[in-house]
Amino acid sequence: MAALGATPDKAALLGATGLLRHLAPDALRALSLRTRIVRYRDRRTIFHKGDPGSSMLVVVGGHVRITSSSASNRGVTLNTIGPGEVLGEIGLLDGEPRSCDAVASGGVELLVLDRRDFVPFLERHHDVCLRLMGVLCQRLRQTTDQVEDLVFLDHTARLAKTLLRLARAGGDGAGVPLVVGPLTQSELGAVAVAAELEDLLPGLAQSMEPAAPGMHTSAPLTSRSFSPERSCLSSMTARR
Repeated sequence: MAALGATPDKAALLGATGLLRHLAPDALRALSLRTRIVRYRDRRTIFHKGDPGSSMLVVVGGHVRITSSSASNRGVTLNTIGPGEVLGEIGLLDGEPRSCDAVASGGVELLVLDRRDFVPFLERHHDVCLRLMGVLCQRLRQTTDQVEDLVFLDHTARLAKTLLRLARAGGDGAGVPLVVGPLTQSELGAVAVAAELEDLLPGLAQSMEPAAPGMHTSAPLTSRSFSPERSCLSSMTARR
């Protein structure tokens, strides 16, 4: 993907997504003419739940957290969307208001496809419709997994599973996990659907590698700060 802040080749960006990479160059160029680039600083809200679902967005650089919160201001992170992935696809298809919030995690650059332009494109390219259905199915499966984890796993096991998923998603392709992203411990607790951060920290501390330095709730986490396999195994064994 293009460097954050650089002038991007919008057709190339569209072609780098799993949703559109199969399209011919002419189709990508035609679609790119109807897109625009927007940028958000860290923690800026991209859209709120209830906003008009008037566009789909492609992440060019950075990460976007998809979140939801209760009336008491307790929040949960439903997903983290990275470069080459799309968000806002539900509102794009049904035209209904946004079903959740989207927040920039670090500086974020997005390519915006308005519904009024993309729906006619979908009508002419049925294969893209099928791929978009695949994206929706993947999101639904992930939501089902989260509900199951909330019911069947304790806080530590949920955290361990979340770290494994983030580390695999951020790996270098050679089996070496990288930083899991610009997430603080509090934000990671929300990703793991933990009830309270203070419930999460004891298990986190016990699962730290011996050589790891002390951690603070405002410090970003890396995949080497935590041993998720050991934590998950210990938690599941304790429940037997």
